[in-house]
Amino acid sequence: MSTVVFVSAVGVLVPLYLLQVGISRCNPYTVMVTLAALPVLTFAIEGFSSRYEWTFATAIGLAIITGALLWDAMARRKWLGVR
Repeated sequence: MSTVVFVSAVGVLVPLYLLQVGISRCNPYTVMVTLAALPVLTFAIEGFSSRYEWTFATAIGLAIITGALLWDAMARRKWLGVR
């Protein structure tokens, strides 16, 4: 039982607490981009493990996410007048 509590605290509570601290200290746009990039990072990290294999459907989904992030970043820069 103590192992379950420890794994729950380390694997769930600590990351959620750090997320809340990050949200309170960063602007909302930075938090949104960081959270949206997590699937891309997870996909890249999976490549180092022999237990996982990359699938074409996952790559397409990540390409869509990455495209949406880039489009949003460019639109925001244009809206703010940044060149």
